[in-house]
Amino acid sequence: MERGRPRLRGRFVSKRRERKYDSIKKGIRQRWENTKIAETHSYSKIASTNETIESDDCHSVDNVPVDLEEVEIVYTENVIDSPRLEKDWRCGRRLIELGVLADGLSACKKCGLPLQLSHCQGITNFGLSAMLKIPCMNSACKMINNVSTGKRHNKIWDANTKLAAAVQHTGIGFDQISGILAELNMPPISRTLLSSRQVEIGKATECIASLSMQEALEEEVMATNM
Repeated sequence: MERGRPRLRGRFVSKRRERKYDSIKKGIRQRWENTKIAETHSYSKIASTNETIESDDCHSVDNVPVDLEEVEIVYTENVIDSPRLEKDWRCGRRLIELGVLADGLSACKKCGLPLQLSHCQGITNFGLSAMLKIPCMNSACKMINNVSTGKRHNKIWDANTKLAAAVQHTGIGFDQISGILAELNMPPISRTLLSSRQVEIGKATECIASLSMQEALEEEVMATNM
């Protein structure tokens, strides 16, 4: 009987990706076993904290923002490929707030030394905004810093909320926005992300409209009493 297509997290994947995923799991299991040995034998020179690797698989495929600032990532030579982590970060165009980027590059979060954009190892997109993975070049630190390309509010990227507001203001839809981003050679935005941000904007618009109507009624009452 012919074997069906392999699945990964409920989705069909190629055999090549299945083998890659199996090798990654094997490597993680091996590092975990080495860590347990190091913790058991106190005389070992291997520090378990040096094996910490943060994977980008923890991010939602729907671009739900995650507070990566709170996660300390220790740099090692073992780099795990992730579908969401793009190594060729120089390709295409990005929406970047220069002030936010400058502040992120000003100092390593661990040792305080300045970072360089040219040392970037990859980029993770969150709609119109992104998170850069930039390692510290201090040989005693080697921490991978997460540098944002834009501002956030309550773990939501401002650029995505602004895009939803623009969609509401102009009356265009998801297909038109996707076409514009494609012509600009910018990363695409998912329909789910845009819909969630439109819900956020819709609630804010309703609140402002309600306050405006209340103020208008109060002015009308005052004018009538005069």
